[in-house]
Amino acid sequence: MEARTQNKLRITAIVWLIIIALNALAAGYSFMVEPTGKDIGIPLSYLQYSPFDNYLVPGILLFTTIGILSMVAAFLGIKKHPLFPHALFVQGCILLGWIVIQMLLIRDVNVLHVVCGISALAWITIGFLLWKASPDPF
Repeated sequence: MEARTQNKLRITAIVWLIIIALNALAAGYSFMVEPTGKDIGIPLSYLQYSPFDNYLVPGILLFTTIGILSMVAAFLGIKKHPLFPHALFVQGCILLGWIVIQMLLIRDVNVLHVVCGISALAWITIGFLLWKASPDPF
Protein backbone atom coordinates (compact mmCIF):
# COMPACT_ATOMS: atom_id res chain seq x y z
CA MET A 1 0.00 0.00 0.00
CA GLU A 2 1.41 3.38 -0.93
CA ALA A 3 2.36 5.86 1.80
CA ARG A 4 -0.20 8.44 0.68
CA THR A 5 -3.05 5.93 1.05
CA GLN A 6 -1.72 4.85 4.44
CA ASN A 7 -1.66 8.47 5.59
CA LYS A 8 -5.25 9.08 4.42
CA LEU A 9 -6.42 5.95 6.26
CA ARG A 10 -4.51 6.99 9.39
CA ILE A 11 -6.00 10.49 9.39
CA THR A 12 -9.52 9.18 8.72
CA ALA A 13 -9.19 6.73 11.60
CA ILE A 14 -7.85 9.42 13.96
CA VAL A 15 -10.77 11.75 13.24
CA TRP A 16 -13.22 8.87 13.65
CA LEU A 17 -11.58 7.80 16.92
CA ILE A 18 -11.81 11.31 18.33
CA ILE A 19 -15.49 11.70 17.37
CA ILE A 20 -16.46 8.38 18.94
CA ALA A 21 -14.24 9.05 21.97
CA LEU A 22 -15.77 12.47 22.66
CA ASN A 23 -19.27 11.01 22.48
CA ALA A 24 -18.31 8.12 24.77
CA LEU A 25 -16.62 10.45 27.25
CA ALA A 26 -19.67 12.73 27.35
CA ALA A 27 -22.20 9.91 27.66
CA GLY A 28 -20.07 7.94 30.14
CA TYR A 29 -19.57 11.02 32.29
CA SER A 30 -23.29 11.77 32.17
CA PHE A 31 -24.10 8.22 33.29
CA MET A 32 -21.59 8.46 36.14
CA VAL A 33 -23.02 11.78 37.34
CA GLU A 34 -26.68 10.80 36.82
CA PRO A 35 -26.91 6.97 36.78
CA THR A 36 -30.65 7.04 35.97
CA GLY A 37 -29.86 8.17 32.42
CA LYS A 38 -32.47 10.93 32.55
CA ASP A 39 -29.90 13.65 31.74
CA ILE A 40 -29.46 12.23 28.25
CA GLY A 41 -32.94 10.78 27.86
CA ILE A 42 -32.18 7.09 28.19
CA PRO A 43 -34.72 5.27 30.35
CA LEU A 44 -33.73 2.76 33.02
CA SER A 45 -36.13 0.33 31.34
CA TYR A 46 -33.36 -0.37 28.79
CA LEU A 47 -31.57 -2.20 31.60
CA GLN A 48 -34.44 -4.57 32.41
CA TYR A 49 -32.67 -7.57 30.82
CA SER A 50 -29.19 -6.60 31.98
CA PRO A 51 -27.41 -7.28 35.28
CA PHE A 52 -27.37 -3.52 36.02
CA ASP A 53 -29.85 -1.52 38.09
CA ASN A 54 -28.58 1.80 36.78
CA TYR A 55 -26.04 3.23 34.34
CA LEU A 56 -23.16 3.82 36.75
CA VAL A 57 -21.09 0.75 35.85
CA PRO A 58 -21.92 0.93 32.12
CA GLY A 59 -21.00 4.64 32.27
CA ILE A 60 -17.63 3.91 33.84
CA LEU A 61 -16.96 1.20 31.26
CA LEU A 62 -18.07 3.42 28.37
CA PHE A 63 -15.95 6.33 29.62
CA THR A 64 -12.82 4.20 29.98
CA THR A 65 -12.95 1.48 27.30
CA ILE A 66 -14.46 3.50 24.48
CA GLY A 67 -13.70 7.10 25.53
CA ILE A 68 -10.23 7.04 27.04
CA LEU A 69 -8.85 4.11 25.04
CA SER A 70 -10.06 5.64 21.76
CA MET A 71 -8.29 8.87 22.69
CA VAL A 72 -5.12 6.89 23.45
CA ALA A 73 -5.37 5.19 20.06
CA ALA A 74 -5.94 8.57 18.36
CA PHE A 75 -2.90 9.99 20.17
CA LEU A 76 -0.77 7.09 18.92
CA GLY A 77 -2.02 7.82 15.41
CA ILE A 78 -1.25 11.53 15.70
CA LYS A 79 2.28 10.70 16.88
CA LYS A 80 2.61 8.14 14.05
CA HIS A 81 3.60 5.58 16.65
CA PRO A 82 4.35 2.15 15.18
CA LEU A 83 1.78 0.58 17.53
CA PHE A 84 -1.07 2.68 16.09
CA PRO A 85 -2.31 -0.02 13.67
CA HIS A 86 -2.41 -2.52 16.54
CA ALA A 87 -4.19 -0.05 18.84
CA LEU A 88 -6.72 0.78 16.13
CA PHE A 89 -7.40 -2.90 15.45
CA VAL A 90 -7.83 -3.65 19.16
CA GLN A 91 -10.02 -0.58 19.70
CA GLY A 92 -12.21 -1.71 16.81
CA CYS A 93 -12.62 -5.10 18.48
CA ILE A 94 -13.45 -3.43 21.81
CA LEU A 95 -16.05 -1.16 20.21
CA LEU A 96 -17.60 -4.03 18.27
CA GLY A 97 -17.78 -6.13 21.44
CA TRP A 98 -19.30 -3.20 23.34
CA ILE A 99 -22.01 -2.69 20.70
CA VAL A 100 -22.87 -6.39 20.38
CA ILE A 101 -23.10 -6.82 24.17
CA GLN A 102 -25.13 -3.62 24.49
CA MET A 103 -27.64 -4.77 21.85
CA LEU A 104 -27.96 -8.15 23.54
CA LEU A 105 -28.47 -6.62 26.99
CA ILE A 106 -31.00 -3.98 25.99
CA ARG A 107 -32.59 -6.12 23.25
CA ASP A 108 -32.81 -3.20 20.88
CA VAL A 109 -31.00 -1.92 17.81
CA ASN A 110 -30.92 1.73 16.82
CA VAL A 111 -29.09 3.93 14.34
CA LEU A 112 -26.27 4.65 16.80
CA HIS A 113 -25.62 0.91 17.17
CA VAL A 114 -25.34 0.56 13.40
CA VAL A 115 -23.02 3.60 13.10
CA CYS A 116 -20.79 2.34 15.92
CA GLY A 117 -20.80 -1.19 14.51
CA ILE A 118 -19.73 0.08 11.09
CA SER A 119 -17.10 2.28 12.76
CA ALA A 120 -15.75 -0.73 14.66
CA LEU A 121 -15.54 -2.84 11.50
CA ALA A 122 -13.81 0.05 9.69
CA TRP A 123 -11.28 0.41 12.52
CA ILE A 124 -10.58 -3.31 12.46
CA THR A 125 -10.12 -3.24 8.68
CA ILE A 126 -7.99 -0.07 8.60
CA GLY A 127 -5.93 -1.29 11.55
CA PHE A 128 -5.31 -4.59 9.78
CA LEU A 129 -4.36 -2.89 6.49
CA LEU A 130 -1.98 -0.47 8.20
CA TRP A 131 -0.57 -3.29 10.32
CA LYS A 132 0.24 -5.37 7.23
CA ALA A 133 1.72 -2.36 5.39
CA SER A 134 4.03 -1.28 8.19
CA PRO A 135 7.17 -2.86 9.64
CA ASP A 136 6.56 -4.99 12.71
CA PRO A 137 7.30 -2.91 15.86
CA PHE A 138 8.13 -5.99 17.91
